[in-house]
Amino acid sequence: MAETESAYTLNKVRTLKNYGLYITGLTVDPIFTKGIINSKPNILIQGSTCTIDYSHVYDVSDSLYLKRTFGGFSGAGETFSISSSQYFDEYNNVNTTLSGTCRLSTTINDNHIIIATIVSGLTATSDYNYYGKDNFVDTPQYTFTSTGGTIGYFLVNSLPNLSKITFNSMGILGSAYGFEEYIEISGGTSNNVERIPISGTTQLKDSTELLYFASGGTFQDFSTTNTSVDLYLRGFPSLVVAPQQSNVTGIYTISDALTKDLRNCYENQTLNQAQLRNSKIAVGYLSSFVNCKSCYDLIYGSGISSPFSIISPAFNNLIYITISSPTSTTNVAALNINVTTSASSVSLTPASGNTTLKIDLSHPSILGYSLQTYSDAAREIPLGSAYKIYGVPGYNGAYAIIDSYVVATPIYCILSGLSTIYFSIKT
Repeated sequence: MAETESAYTLNKVRTLKNYGLYITGLTVDPIFTKGIINSKPNILIQGSTCTIDYSHVYDVSDSLYLKRTFGGFSGAGETFSISSSQYFDEYNNVNTTLSGTCRLSTTINDNHIIIATIVSGLTATSDYNYYGKDNFVDTPQYTFTSTGGTIGYFLVNSLPNLSKITFNSMGILGSAYGFEEYIEISGGTSNNVERIPISGTTQLKDSTELLYFASGGTFQDFSTTNTSVDLYLRGFPSLVVAPQQSNVTGIYTISDALTKDLRNCYENQTLNQAQLRNSKIAVGYLSSFVNCKSCYDLIYGSGISSPFSIISPAFNNLIYITISSPTSTTNVAALNINVTTSASSVSLTPASGNTTLKIDLSHPSILGYSLQTYSDAAREIPLGSAYKIYGVPGYNGAYAIIDSYVVATPIYCILSGLSTIYFSIKT
């Protein structure tokens, strides 16, 4: 029987633990004075109209910056300035500096395209008025005459001293992106004791991070305590298939169901986050979890397992490995090979006396695992140079090659990660 909306629960998917956390609010939005945008735009100047295009920006912090600044104004008329930014187009021999002041007219494409009237600066010649993002030497920044008004409460991460101890690394999106997610803070008191709905997160110029609350919260200082923040996503609990404590991530993409065009891409997502988000995807869109480290790996192909200069070795047998129903409480997990049944071995039918075996290691269930191969049952003698691995297990395009081994000689394997899984490949 299909699960219904009433079966939705809040499911814990990630945990951050750090010093330097505190809740503040009821103030003007710091993003207007301390906000920074890391992505470069395309800028089109047509007479007195300036169009600033961030359509293909997948940085969550940058997207929220655009939503809360340009997208947060109630109407047209707000004034902003663009910082002096060096622009160099070597091919067309254009070397100039762009800067100016504009008055906002409107935003489109979910606030990723800003249309404004030029007040001063930003002049263009008749033969060159489109400035491509790849040619900006500096990243254009913005200064606003407005401070955005008083806002509610937000959580500050003032000591993001490791890449893993950040809101960004947790893959937080929030209601600003149409998802339903919450945080729960250990040691929370008063209104902070409940699970708090999230609006979104952003990074400021001084590298501190803000997590905006959609509602609720009150002032509280955790900065001298090593505080845990748990992230919850609403969805069917049956979709939670990987260990909650796994911090190995991929990317989550949303595409148009008809054209298959990529609409959005979110990095630092675990398999559980992707599964739960997929259950809430809007009609007309498709979503997927891809084992790339960044959205641009997917778009430009730089995340493939081997360099373009290396031709993938020929093989005459192929298997692939997935882990089903992993658990963090035992040392046992079911191993699927060739999507048959859960098993500890698999038999191959080689094409000749010697064979070359390719093992596909790209399935996201083996993120965080490594594969070792041995020639003896005690698993003490590695296969050595006969075994080559390309890419990172669990990521897009990862695979291993075992070449020139003798038929009928078992290959003994260890898959090491959250669990330690012993299996053999019988030839």
